[in-house]
Amino acid sequence: MPKKRKRKRRIRYDRLFAIFMVLALMIAGVCAFTHKDKLDISDDEVESEDTNELEALEEDKQEYIESPSEEIASVCLNNVIEYSQYPDYPTGCEVTALYILLKYYDVDVTMDELVEALPKGPIPWYDADGVRYGANPARQFVGDPRYSDSYGVFNEPIRETAEEFKTGAIAKTGATLDDIKEIITSGNPVIAWYTTNIEAGIEYRQEWLDYDTGETVTWPAYEHAVVIYGFDELSNIMYRDPSTGSSAAVGWDTFKEAFEELGGMIVYYDE
Repeated sequence: MPKKRKRKRRIRYDRLFAIFMVLALMIAGVCAFTHKDKLDISDDEVESEDTNELEALEEDKQEYIESPSEEIASVCLNNVIEYSQYPDYPTGCEVTALYILLKYYDVDVTMDELVEALPKGPIPWYDADGVRYGANPARQFVGDPRYSDSYGVFNEPIRETAEEFKTGAIAKTGATLDDIKEIITSGNPVIAWYTTNIEAGIEYRQEWLDYDTGETVTWPAYEHAVVIYGFDELSNIMYRDPSTGSSAAVGWDTFKEAFEELGGMIVYYDE
């Protein structure tokens, strides 16, 4: 009998030891799996996380594209009309540009009314001593826009004329691309002084004295006025051209050569 009890006791120890080992192995496996779950990521999980991350980035990118940014890429004011200065106003690009600008604001005005209101002075002439006098485009239109032997006018007289038909006109000299973009973005077209000859730019061929002040006037040949109605993300300037009665677009780097040569002159409304 003692031998039997001793053998029975040994069997119980063996079973306990086996159970203990199984439990230990199970615990170790769980710990290892948990550790792997926290520190180790399977290939499928890595691919899934990468995909989710890319999708999140794409969503952020799309949100950035669709949401307004600090700098607007492009603007186009389609309600700015096209209008030609020909045949009635062969030298009247500036007053035609003013007509286009005022029509954008639905001002009830005709070209003839604008021409009549425009300050005008004499075309250059020589006095008895051979001294050449004439009007100053900074103060008056040199001649009359209805005649082909006339010259033109700068921004301040155009602003004064605009003021007679719609108050709030602004004349600015030294304007930049950023100025123009800001005005267009606010919903207002811009009259800008440019050139009829992109290749030649601006040339100085004639000079005379202001008949009123004696100040020297140097006339910029190929001087022109257009109405800027938009720009795009490549900094192309879009404008209505009174000399053609149609629209055109040109890169800012090209536009600014003549524009800056003429002093960066513009006229606009701030509404």
